[in-house]
Amino acid sequence: NAAGTTILTLSGLRPGAFEMTTFHHTTQFGPSERTANPFDVTLDDAVGIGQTVAQGVLMSDNASDSLSTLTFEFVSDGTNPVIVRFTKFSGGDHFALPGFQLSALGSLAITDILYSPNDNMLTLTWTSRPGASYGVYFSTDMIDWSADLNDSISADPGDTTTETFDLSLFELQDITDLFFQVEEN
Repeated sequence: NAAGTTILTLSGLRPGAFEMTTFHHTTQFGPSERTANPFDVTLDDAVGIGQTVAQGVLMSDNASDSLSTLTFEFVSDGTNPVIVRFTKFSGGDHFALPGFQLSALGSLAITDILYSPNDNMLTLTWTSRPGASYGVYFSTDMIDWSADLNDSISADPGDTTTETFDLSLFELQDITDLFFQVEEN
Protein backbone atom coordinates (compact mmCIF):
# COMPACT_ATOMS: atom_id res chain seq x y z
CA ASN A 1 0.00 0.00 0.00
CA ALA A 2 3.03 2.27 0.23
CA ALA A 3 4.12 4.67 -2.47
CA GLY A 4 6.47 3.16 -5.02
CA THR A 5 7.32 2.57 -8.66
CA THR A 6 6.68 -0.56 -10.69
CA ILE A 7 9.00 -0.82 -13.71
CA LEU A 8 8.12 -2.78 -16.85
CA THR A 9 11.13 -3.35 -19.14
CA LEU A 10 10.52 -4.48 -22.74
CA SER A 11 13.63 -5.89 -24.42
CA GLY A 12 14.22 -7.52 -27.79
CA LEU A 13 11.64 -5.44 -29.67
CA ARG A 14 12.16 -4.89 -33.38
CA PRO A 15 12.56 -1.29 -34.52
CA GLY A 16 9.29 0.51 -35.04
CA ALA A 17 6.18 1.95 -33.45
CA PHE A 18 4.05 0.00 -30.97
CA GLU A 19 0.75 0.43 -29.17
CA MET A 20 0.44 -0.82 -25.60
CA THR A 21 -2.69 -1.22 -23.50
CA THR A 22 -2.15 -1.81 -19.78
CA PHE A 23 -4.84 -3.16 -17.46
CA HIS A 24 -5.23 -1.94 -13.87
CA HIS A 25 -7.47 -3.45 -11.19
CA THR A 26 -7.07 -3.36 -7.42
CA THR A 27 -6.40 -6.60 -5.63
CA GLN A 28 -9.36 -6.11 -3.31
CA PHE A 29 -12.13 -8.68 -3.02
CA GLY A 30 -15.28 -6.71 -3.71
CA PRO A 31 -15.55 -2.93 -3.71
CA SER A 32 -12.60 -1.12 -2.24
CA GLU A 33 -13.41 0.68 0.99
CA ARG A 34 -10.38 2.91 0.58
CA THR A 35 -9.97 6.08 -1.41
CA ALA A 36 -8.69 5.38 -4.91
CA ASN A 37 -4.98 6.03 -5.35
CA PRO A 38 -3.88 7.72 -8.56
CA PHE A 39 -0.71 6.73 -10.33
CA ASP A 40 1.40 8.32 -13.07
CA VAL A 41 2.97 6.61 -16.06
CA THR A 42 6.27 7.65 -17.69
CA LEU A 43 8.18 6.14 -20.57
CA ASP A 44 11.75 5.79 -21.87
CA ASP A 45 11.83 4.91 -25.58
CA ALA A 46 13.65 5.84 -28.79
CA VAL A 47 11.95 9.25 -28.74
CA GLY A 48 13.03 10.31 -25.26
CA ILE A 49 13.62 9.63 -21.56
CA GLY A 50 11.05 10.26 -18.84
CA GLN A 51 8.16 11.15 -21.13
CA THR A 52 4.85 11.60 -19.35
CA VAL A 53 2.27 9.14 -20.68
CA ALA A 54 -0.53 9.82 -18.16
CA GLN A 55 -1.10 11.38 -14.77
CA GLY A 56 -3.69 10.62 -12.12
CA VAL A 57 -4.80 7.27 -13.54
CA LEU A 58 -7.19 5.34 -11.26
CA MET A 59 -7.59 1.57 -10.95
CA SER A 60 -10.93 -0.18 -11.20
CA ASP A 61 -12.20 -2.45 -8.44
CA ASN A 62 -14.86 -5.14 -8.27
CA ALA A 63 -17.61 -2.50 -8.00
CA SER A 64 -16.47 -0.81 -11.22
CA ASP A 65 -18.54 -1.10 -14.40
CA SER A 66 -15.44 -1.70 -16.50
CA LEU A 67 -11.78 -2.59 -16.21
CA SER A 68 -9.39 0.37 -16.01
CA THR A 69 -7.07 0.50 -19.04
CA LEU A 70 -4.48 2.87 -20.42
CA THR A 71 -3.50 2.87 -24.11
CA PHE A 72 -0.43 4.66 -25.45
CA GLU A 73 2.16 4.45 -28.22
CA PHE A 74 5.95 4.25 -28.13
CA VAL A 75 8.89 3.76 -30.50
CA SER A 76 11.60 1.10 -30.24
CA ASP A 77 15.03 1.59 -31.82
CA GLY A 78 15.52 -2.19 -31.93
CA THR A 79 18.51 -2.06 -29.59
CA ASN A 80 17.68 -0.39 -26.29
CA PRO A 81 14.90 -1.58 -23.99
CA VAL A 82 11.69 0.41 -23.65
CA ILE A 83 10.96 1.18 -20.00
CA VAL A 84 7.51 1.98 -18.63
CA ARG A 85 7.26 3.29 -15.05
CA PHE A 86 4.05 3.20 -13.01
CA THR A 87 4.46 5.47 -9.97
CA LYS A 88 1.84 5.17 -7.23
CA PHE A 89 1.68 7.77 -4.53
CA SER A 90 0.71 7.09 -0.93
CA GLY A 91 -2.68 5.62 -0.21
CA GLY A 92 -4.57 2.54 0.78
CA ASP A 93 -5.06 0.49 -2.39
CA HIS A 94 -2.40 -1.73 -3.89
CA PHE A 95 -1.04 -0.99 -7.36
CA ALA A 96 -1.83 -3.79 -9.80
CA LEU A 97 -0.77 -4.50 -13.37
CA PRO A 98 -2.53 -7.79 -14.10
CA GLY A 99 -1.75 -7.66 -17.79
CA PHE A 100 -0.90 -5.74 -20.94
CA GLN A 101 -1.38 -6.05 -24.68
CA LEU A 102 1.33 -5.04 -27.15
CA SER A 103 0.78 -4.52 -30.88
CA ALA A 104 3.16 -3.40 -33.61
CA LEU A 105 1.84 -0.42 -35.57
CA GLY A 106 2.21 -0.42 -39.31
CA SER A 107 2.88 -4.15 -39.18
CA LEU A 108 4.73 -5.73 -42.04
CA ALA A 109 2.42 -7.77 -44.29
CA ILE A 110 2.47 -9.21 -47.80
CA THR A 111 -0.43 -7.47 -49.54
CA ASP A 112 -0.27 -8.97 -53.05
CA ILE A 113 1.12 -12.12 -54.66
CA LEU A 114 1.20 -12.56 -58.43
CA TYR A 115 2.55 -15.78 -59.92
CA SER A 116 2.96 -16.50 -63.62
CA PRO A 117 3.41 -20.27 -64.15
CA ASN A 118 4.31 -19.73 -67.83
CA ASP A 119 7.60 -18.04 -66.97
CA ASN A 120 7.92 -18.90 -63.25
CA MET A 121 7.88 -15.23 -62.26
CA LEU A 122 6.67 -14.25 -58.80
CA THR A 123 5.82 -10.66 -57.83
CA LEU A 124 5.34 -9.83 -54.15
CA THR A 125 4.11 -6.55 -52.70
CA TRP A 126 4.39 -5.79 -48.98
CA THR A 127 3.95 -2.90 -46.58
CA SER A 128 7.20 -1.07 -46.01
CA ARG A 129 8.88 2.02 -44.61
CA PRO A 130 10.96 4.40 -46.76
CA GLY A 131 14.66 3.86 -46.15
CA ALA A 132 14.20 0.35 -44.71
CA SER A 133 15.74 -2.85 -46.06
CA TYR A 134 13.94 -6.21 -46.32
CA GLY A 135 14.67 -9.88 -46.86
CA VAL A 136 12.30 -12.24 -48.69
CA TYR A 137 12.47 -15.85 -47.53
CA PHE A 138 10.73 -19.00 -48.70
CA SER A 139 9.83 -22.36 -47.22
CA THR A 140 8.27 -25.60 -48.43
CA ASP A 141 7.11 -26.63 -44.94
CA MET A 142 6.61 -23.33 -43.00
CA ILE A 143 9.25 -24.55 -40.51
CA ASP A 144 12.58 -23.94 -42.22
CA TRP A 145 12.81 -20.31 -43.38
CA SER A 146 16.59 -20.27 -43.97
CA ALA A 147 16.44 -19.92 -47.78
CA ASP A 148 16.04 -16.46 -49.27
CA LEU A 149 15.07 -15.06 -52.64
CA ASN A 150 16.90 -11.85 -51.73
CA ASP A 151 18.00 -10.78 -48.25
CA SER A 152 18.75 -7.12 -49.06
CA ILE A 153 15.92 -5.28 -50.81
CA SER A 154 15.69 -1.51 -50.39
CA ALA A 155 12.18 -0.20 -49.80
CA ASP A 156 10.38 1.56 -52.61
CA PRO A 157 9.24 5.16 -52.01
CA GLY A 158 5.86 5.24 -50.29
CA ASP A 159 4.30 2.67 -47.99
CA THR A 160 4.66 -0.50 -50.12
CA THR A 161 7.48 -2.30 -51.90
CA THR A 162 7.11 -4.56 -54.94
CA GLU A 163 9.75 -7.02 -56.10
CA THR A 164 9.72 -9.64 -58.88
CA PHE A 165 11.62 -12.93 -58.65
CA ASP A 166 12.42 -15.60 -61.25
CA LEU A 167 11.70 -18.80 -59.31
CA SER A 168 13.48 -20.97 -61.91
CA LEU A 169 16.78 -19.43 -60.72
CA PHE A 170 16.11 -21.11 -57.36
CA GLU A 171 14.93 -24.42 -58.92
CA LEU A 172 11.48 -23.87 -57.45
CA GLN A 173 9.43 -24.17 -60.64
CA ASP A 174 8.15 -27.70 -59.82
CA ILE A 175 7.38 -27.13 -56.13
CA THR A 176 3.62 -27.28 -55.52
CA ASP A 177 3.57 -25.81 -51.98
CA LEU A 178 5.72 -22.75 -51.47
CA PHE A 179 5.42 -20.15 -48.71
CA PHE A 180 6.91 -16.67 -48.49
CA GLN A 181 7.90 -14.40 -45.62
CA VAL A 182 9.23 -10.83 -45.61
CA GLU A 183 11.39 -9.54 -42.75
CA GLU A 184 12.72 -6.08 -42.10
CA ASN A 185 16.51 -6.06 -41.71
